[in-house]
Amino acid sequence: MHLIAPYNAAVTQQIVGLQKQVDTLLLNVEQSVGTPRANYSRYVKSYNQIQVNLTSIITQAKAIPHNALTVKQLQLLQNTINDLQKLHKMGFKTSKQVQLIEQSINQSFSAILKLEYAKWHQST
Repeated sequence: MHLIAPYNAAVTQQIVGLQKQVDTLLLNVEQSVGTPRANYSRYVKSYNQIQVNLTSIITQAKAIPHNALTVKQLQLLQNTINDLQKLHKMGFKTSKQVQLIEQSINQSFSAILKLEYAKWHQST
């Protein structure tokens, strides 16, 4: 009996790709705080792409039996990215504000990837 889903390389690769998208967004926002380039409207397309990719990953993860923990972690990440988007709409005053939410997002990605790599280790 399996208590946890087996490792899925495709999902892991998509998570890493999503992390790169989010990192790029955060870097661009952080570097432009205090300028018109930091305006939320300039990043709507990036947020939409991130949301589409994350929703796709969640859907795939839900289709894998015994994968509730990964799904839960992905949904928590989605909530944090939604919070980022709300804060960005209000406007960042300092790069420190971006850095704080970046830490939270990076912790989420780390937890997800640790779980996925543990699955890989378990399967070898």
